[in-house]
Amino acid sequence: MDSVQTLNLALIGGTALLLVAALGLAWLAWRAVKLGGEQAAKRLRQIGWGGWALALLSILSLPVSAWWLAHLQPWPLDALWLLGSALLYIPAFIGWLLLAGRLQRLAAALQAGGEQVAVPRALTLLAVLTLGLFAVLLLLVSVKPL
Repeated sequence: MDSVQTLNLALIGGTALLLVAALGLAWLAWRAVKLGGEQAAKRLRQIGWGGWALALLSILSLPVSAWWLAHLQPWPLDALWLLGSALLYIPAFIGWLLLAGRLQRLAAALQAGGEQVAVPRALTLLAVLTLGLFAVLLLLVSVKPL
């Protein structure tokens, strides 16, 4: 397999892994909030550490592999899918970081309150928006319409 195919598979696989892991972390966070109390706070902290590790790995690997792939291909750098994915990448990770911070605050509220705490609608909306941005990024990277 040549390097272009390898990079293409790595980029699509990395983005898909990020999306699936984010969905898994969201599901685990939802289940943890249903528990309430100290158990939920502990689980949310663990989920937060997993999310930070995943974000750090993605922030370091995905842009580098995408740039390298675009450099090896004769793609015009003003292609709509390339510009769109580059512009969506920034708000997607800002949303990811905001979501991680809000989950940490929710864990602190669960630990302090000791009972169930209602998940704010803004947190749910931020999670859906961030996952939607990553889904669009996966679609743009996978299809690559020229």
